Parts: sequence; structure tokens; C-alpha cells
Amino acid sequence: MNSSRNYYCLLILNLGLFCSLGCGSDVPFDIVPVNGKLTYEDGSLIPADDITVIFNPVDPPRDGKMVAPGGRTNVNVADGTFSSVTSYRPNDGVILGQHKIVVITSKNNAKGRPGSGNLTAAKYRKQATTPLEMEITSSNQFLEIKVSKK
Repeated sequence: MNSSRNYYCLLILNLGLFCSLGCGSDVPFDIVPVNGKLTYEDGSLIPADDITVIFNPVDPPRDGKMVAPGGRTNVNVADGTFSSVTSYRPNDGVILGQHKIVVITSKNNAKGRPGSGNLTAAKYRKQATTPLEMEITSSNQFLEIKVSKK
């Protein structure tokens, strides 16, 4: 449920940014496509049914007002890979610069509904506590993200 709420909050923020810039205007940030792989520290796959990776820019607002959009993507749980990160427009990528990375996992219960989200340590689920930080420096950069199990 939290991942759905986070998704809708990000969607609303991005929609607000889109509306404030106007239709057809250029994004005032350098956004590049990235891809990568998410695994446990030992290289094993996270046994989740759904994994979302969220990229939160660390840079301060531009001119004291415009905040850079965050990006998000779903991980292919079969092999741990991800691509098609969305920040401003579908599959546009993430902005260049430093990012705090949040990882949200869920495992379906016996009825096929989302259940437990405790497949990674709790510290990875919030921007304020995640130790994951990466700098995006180029287009098509490969990001190797590793998390602890507990």
C-alpha cells in the first residue's frame, strides 16, 4: 500500500511540474536514460513479486524554487535488471547528479495480493534513511545497486 501511495505522490508532483512548465516546453534539467541491476550484496536476486526503485535527486532547488523531479522504475524480478526509468516523461531517465535511492519490495500473499514488503532492510524504504547514494554522470550509465537482506 505504501508503494502505491508513493507512486501517486510522485505522479502528482511530476504532474504539477509539468503543468507549471506549460505544455510543450523543455524540461530545465538534463535527463538521461540509465539501466542497471538490483541484487542482494551477495549477488543473489531478491525473491519479491514486485520491486520499485526510486531515484531522489539530492541537489537543492534551482533558483530557490524549481525542484528536480525524481525518477522511478520497476525491476524485472526474474533477473534483477531495470531500465525505462521515468522522471518527467515516460521512460525519459533521471536527471544528472547525485541521487538517494529507495528500494520498495513486496511479496504476494496466498491470494495473489501484495503482502509483506520486508525482503530488504527497512533503511532502504525511505529517502531519509537509505544509505544508497549514486551519482548519475552520463547517458546509458549502468547502475549496480546492492542491498543487504536485513
